[in-house]
Amino acid sequence: PAPQAAPVQPSGQLVALGRALELRGSDFPPEALPSRMLPKNLAKLADMFPELPTSLLQAELQVANSLELAMEVLLRGQVHAEVLERDPIPVALRGYLVKSDPTGRNFTKRFFVLRQLTGSLCYARAPEDMEDPLGVIYLFGSRLSAAPHEVKAPVLRSFPESDMNAGFTLVCPHRSYHLFAESQLEANAWKCVLNQMAQLMVPPEVTRPVGDPPCR
Repeated sequence: PAPQAAPVQPSGQLVALGRALELRGSDFPPEALPSRMLPKNLAKLADMFPELPTSLLQAELQVANSLELAMEVLLRGQVHAEVLERDPIPVALRGYLVKSDPTGRNFTKRFFVLRQLTGSLCYARAPEDMEDPLGVIYLFGSRLSAAPHEVKAPVLRSFPESDMNAGFTLVCPHRSYHLFAESQLEANAWKCVLNQMAQLMVPPEVTRPVGDPPCR
């Protein structure tokens, strides 16, 4: 099952931010993700606290259940105590990716949103179309690999401004998706979060078959 983020009623108990990072810092992925790829309220926190892990800011925002309260607590150098009790979940990234069709030879640009609670990527032509997405990619059993060299020429024909170093392949049980982000920074953010999601959705007793390439 996908990771859940149940609403929490904050107790009002606070912990110094430095102490929280000391106790649980290794549990929260350290990346500070680009604010343009984040939901609106989380983006505001990321702009205010660019040195803090985005996943920690997301946890505080979820516990506080209010941008104003989360901002007030963080400005005092603290977080709610409940943040330390939560299992970090992948950040709900969003942004444009160039996506392959089922043949792997034709490409279109689509707006993607990671849905944490369903463990899926939804995509549409534009952000305003996400209420009725064109498609959904379920991430259970997925892994990442490098984009193959042969897909780069058709990407450049359709999107000549594309960065060929910003590509990766999402390998799912029934299909592979060759994806190209708008920059290497955004590609790294996608790969970071998709790897986290894939790891959370695989039971610890399940191991990768011998000879299967590792996630990158």
